[in-house]
Amino acid sequence: MRGANYSNHYFGNLNNDNGVITFIAEKAIRVNSCKSGKYGKSIIGIDFGKDEKAFNDLKTFNVTYKDITGEVKRVEVDSLRNYINIPNQESVTIHLDSSEGEFFKSEKITLDPNTTMLCVSSRIRLDEYKFEIKDDKSLVAINYFGTSQTYTIK
Repeated sequence: MRGANYSNHYFGNLNNDNGVITFIAEKAIRVNSCKSGKYGKSIIGIDFGKDEKAFNDLKTFNVTYKDITGEVKRVEVDSLRNYINIPNQESVTIHLDSSEGEFFKSEKITLDPNTTMLCVSSRIRLDEYKFEIKDDKSLVAINYFGTSQTYTIK
């Protein structure tokens, strides 16, 4: 299950009971943009804080980016804080592919390497999501915190 943006990815189980679909999250990879630890320098940064679980999951992913010449370069995720110097550019797209662990499909995240880096955690915001399929073919999140979200099935 993927969140509305690239931040929350959950892996778990789906259950269907009388039209109520329940997703129970068992593990998560949460990727957020955050202020660069090397602000003002053109650096790809990936930081896990103290989250060893997220680090161990992400280090099995294929993490790449295209350099300024268009060449694909691999990012070695080998510590809780990773910094890769790159030529000065206004944006870089980081590709995350979990084909090894089948955690989520390929993901692209574009950021300004001079000001922004990626912060990664294994935090599960909500461990149980419930959805209901209505007669009009809409899918409604029934235990969403805040205003309920409605998705129309096309």
